[in-house]
Amino acid sequence: MAAVLISCPATDALVPTGMNVSALDDLEPVNLLLDCPDCGRDHEWTPVEAVLSVYATEERTPAATS
Repeated sequence: MAAVLISCPATDALVPTGMNVSALDDLEPVNLLLDCPDCGRDHEWTPVEAVLSVYATEERTPAATS
């Protein structure tokens, strides 16, 4: 799964919408509202304006010792 991000119009920072999808096509083509965690304002957005960001998580295992 990937996090859905939009660009904050006030700061230009990419901010998370709180949604996770496999592809942007999974989202309905409707206007959505986001309480922006970056500037504190509400932003209306559509999936066309969104980008996906995959946060890789590595599982670390201890190194083998001989």
